[in-house]
Amino acid sequence: TSMIFDIAIGIKIVGSILCGHDGRYGSIYHACVHKDYRLRGIGKAMVAYALEGFRREKISSIALIAFSENLIGNAFWKTQGWDLRANANRYELSLNTKNTLKKI
Repeated sequence: TSMIFDIAIGIKIVGSILCGHDGRYGSIYHACVHKDYRLRGIGKAMVAYALEGFRREKISSIALIAFSENLIGNAFWKTQGWDLRANANRYELSLNTKNTLKKI
């Protein structure tokens, strides 16, 4: 199950969150707020709305990946109460090396 929520001001989309679940665990795949609209509560509102969707679906555990060099994103997730898991590894297999700029 996938969920996409967009936040618009007028006709301009200023934030978006893409998330989904497999029936047991939830994931937030992408979340962003346009730089000119940050620090206005938009990200927090999008996450709250997505979490409510997870709750309706009876999902109790949600994960996300924030790149380590994304200082703004990591600070945001920490202030929202998310825990950094030091006991997990992320594995990746590229099926199209011509379309891969760098390993993440």
